[in-house]
Amino acid sequence: MNRYLLILYFCLYLSMIGYGISLPVIPFFVQELADGSNIISAKSISIHIGAITAIFALFQMLCAPIWGRISDLTGKRKQVLLIGIGGYTISLALTGVSPAIVWIYAARALNGMFSAAVLPIAIAYILDVVPERWKTRGLAWHGTVVGLGVVTGPAIGSLFSYFAEAHPEYFQLISINPFSAVFFLASFLSAVSFLLASFFLPRPSGKTEQIPENEKVGFTELLKNDANILKPLALILTVSLLSQFSLSLFEGTFVLHAQQFISLSPTELGYIFMVCGLMMAFPQGAFVAKYIDKFGAVKLIPIGLLIMAGGLSFLMLSNTLSVILMNVAILALGMAIIIPAVTVLVSEFGKNNSGSYLGLLTGVNSLGQTMGPLIGSLLFVLNNHLPYLLSSVILLISAAYMTTRGIPLLSSATERVQGGV
Repeated sequence: MNRYLLILYFCLYLSMIGYGISLPVIPFFVQELADGSNIISAKSISIHIGAITAIFALFQMLCAPIWGRISDLTGKRKQVLLIGIGGYTISLALTGVSPAIVWIYAARALNGMFSAAVLPIAIAYILDVVPERWKTRGLAWHGTVVGLGVVTGPAIGSLFSYFAEAHPEYFQLISINPFSAVFFLASFLSAVSFLLASFFLPRPSGKTEQIPENEKVGFTELLKNDANILKPLALILTVSLLSQFSLSLFEGTFVLHAQQFISLSPTELGYIFMVCGLMMAFPQGAFVAKYIDKFGAVKLIPIGLLIMAGGLSFLMLSNTLSVILMNVAILALGMAIIIPAVTVLVSEFGKNNSGSYLGLLTGVNSLGQTMGPLIGSLLFVLNNHLPYLLSSVILLISAAYMTTRGIPLLSSATERVQGGV
C-alpha cells in the first residue's frame, strides 16, 4: 500500500479517536455545567444534550459541500484537509474550556464546521493518489479506519476520564472539571494528526489541478452542468440518507429501549455499540471491496438494505444480550456494504469534481444522522417498537425500488460516466 495512504489513514484514525472520545462524555459535561448553574431542570438537560448532538451534524451538513467545492476549485486538497484538522483541533480545545452550556453549543458548531473539511476531502485525496484498480479497496479501508477510530475512542475517553478524576493533581493546569480533560486529550490527538499530515503528507499530483478561472462555477451551476446524472445522483444520495437515518435512529433510541424494557447495564450497552462499530469497520476492508469490484457497487446496495432491514426487524423481538448482539451485527453488516458502495458510485459521478460531490454526500449523511435520533425519540414515546418498524419498512421499500428501478438507472448512468458521455 502507498505509504502516503498509510499516513493519511493514521491521521484519520487519530482524528476519529478524538471524535469518539467526546461522544460518551458530552452528557456528563453538560450535567456538570448545569449543576454549577443550579437553574437548569433535568428535562432541559435532556433537551440540551439532544440539541448539542444535532448542532454538530447540522453544521457538518451545511459546510461539507462548501469545503468540497473549495478543494475542487483550488486543487489544494492537502491545504483544505489541514484547515479542517487544525480547526477541529482548536474547536475540541474550546469545548474543554467551556464555562457554560452556551459555549458548548458554539464549540460543537465549530466541531461540525471543521470536521466537514476532513472526511470528504480525505476521500477525494485517496481518489487522487490511488490507481483506478485499487480505488474501491482504498475507499473501503477509509471506512474501516474511520470505524475503528469511532469504536476505540469511547473506551479511551472513559479510561482517561476515570484517570483524570482519580488523579486531579496531574491536571491542575487544565482541571476545569474531570470531563474537560478528555476534550484536551482529543484535541492533542487531533494536533498530532495535523502535524503528521503537515510534514509527511504530500500534495496529490496528476489528477487534482486547479480548475481554470473561466471554468469555475458555483455548486448550483455545477449540478446544472451535470444534469445527465442528477437523477441517479439524487437516488444514491437518498439511499445514503435513509440508511444513515436508520442507523442513527437505532443508535439514538436503543439506549432508551434497553434501559426501560430489557434492563441492560451500561457495560452491556458498551458491548452492543462496540459490536456495531466493529462490524461496520472490518468487513469494508476485509471483503466488501472485493465484492464491489466483482459484482459492482450498484448490485450490492439492495443486499445491504435488506440486511439492515432484517437486523432492525429482529431487533424488535430481541430480549437477551446474545440475540441482541447477533441482530446488531447483522444491522451493522448491512451498513458496511452500503457505505463503500455509495461512496464508490458518488466518486464515479464526480470525476474531476469529486470533492464537491463527496462533500454533498457527507452533508446528506449528516442530515440523516440529525433526523434519526430526533424522529426516533418522538416515535419511541408512542411505542417502543415503532422506530425500528418504521425504519425497517423504509429500508425494505428502498431495497425493492433499487432492485426494480434503481439498478437499471444507476448502471446506465455509471456506463455513461465511464464512457465520458
